[in-house]
Amino acid sequence: MKAVGFRCHRQPALPVFENMTKLILGYWDIRGLAQPIRYMLGYLGVEYEDKRYVEKNSWFDVKLNMNLDFPNIPYIIDGDVRTTQTWAIMKYLARKHTILFPKTEEEIRSCDMLEEVARDLAMPFFMLCYNHDGFDEAKKKYFSETLPKLLDLLEKFLGCSHWMIGVKMTYVDFYFNEVLDVIQLMTSDCLDKHQGIKKYVEKFFALDKIAAYRRSDRFKKWPFMSPQAKWGGKCED
Repeated sequence: MKAVGFRCHRQPALPVFENMTKLILGYWDIRGLAQPIRYMLGYLGVEYEDKRYVEKNSWFDVKLNMNLDFPNIPYIIDGDVRTTQTWAIMKYLARKHTILFPKTEEEIRSCDMLEEVARDLAMPFFMLCYNHDGFDEAKKKYFSETLPKLLDLLEKFLGCSHWMIGVKMTYVDFYFNEVLDVIQLMTSDCLDKHQGIKKYVEKFFALDKIAAYRRSDRFKKWPFMSPQAKWGGKCED
């Protein structure tokens, strides 16, 4: 008779890390999908090892030996917790440290919705960054049509609120601000017609702990994308 209700995990030999008492965040040596998590950890004052994989093989050679249910990066190792995927990691940290997790059912629903909106904001921009064949035309269309339409909706939703769901900052604000920041790196005046969103971004990066992180050696402005990108895969300044 087959037992049900239990998962049997193989236990591979795990990589040895120098600081097993610290939380470990693993990702490529770029901003990418790990940067909102880095901002969260800095804001929360969590000491962590920022494990960056420079060469592809440095990750591919160990990924199946990490005891991760779905081997991928970013990942975190926090004591017995080993998990992957950006949003799952951000929500785990928000729940653990409580101050960045929504409290009411209405707030939770708003954050659930905003996760999808954040993807709608990020994905067309990511696709633009990897568009080698028609980059100039695609960039023009993105900043004249695609982005303004979504910014209109975001600004209406934000209204006079301090943060996306109101007076309380949550994990979704970290993702939105990272994406909006990088979009501005490509076109610096893209938020000028949406002053509510522009002030929202300025307020986030003026937070003491975020500003301190950005001034530190831990913060790397570039690259944002992988080296294969048309834009953002190297220093663009």
